[in-house]
Amino acid sequence: MTQALIPLFWLMAPPAQAVADAPPPAPAARILQRELAGKQVSIEILPGVPKMNTVTEVKVQISKKGAAGPVPVTTARLSAEIRADLKVTKDRKLRRGLRKAKPMGRWVHSLPDRGTYGFHVTLPASGSYLVKLSGTIGDSEVETEFGLHADVWPAPDLQAEQASQPTSGRSRRPLLRRR
Repeated sequence: MTQALIPLFWLMAPPAQAVADAPPPAPAARILQRELAGKQVSIEILPGVPKMNTVTEVKVQISKKGAAGPVPVTTARLSAEIRADLKVTKDRKLRRGLRKAKPMGRWVHSLPDRGTYGFHVTLPASGSYLVKLSGTIGDSEVETEFGLHADVWPAPDLQAEQASQPTSGRSRRPLLRRR
């Protein structure tokens, strides 16, 4: 009897190639690392896969290297420009909805934790958006770009982002509030 059941389980299991090609599960938060003007910048997107017509929170942590570890930078003045990215969005239906989306601007405001800044955005349509962060950190002008992909997973730039992330085993310590 058991000899008859074993081949039946093999038939019901998905092929090994299909399991290998499956996209990774959607994360609760997506964290991107950048280096701007000699400072380490960590961008956290909550939720990891933004949804259309719901609030997406973007936090930016800026620190510089210190003798005892990362030192938060509190002198940043940043703004964000969010616009539809039609080049990245391949689906025709999504592009049609994105054409109606107007560019948005947001001030990136300081949060209670030292060295942490953030903004909220509600994406009006499904598809890919390009966020351009620009401003000053201390005396230097900085600019970087990253993607927000509403209702799109895996993100089109996921492999490029994973390749550019640092691979050290040390995790980044959170920047704590000074009391």
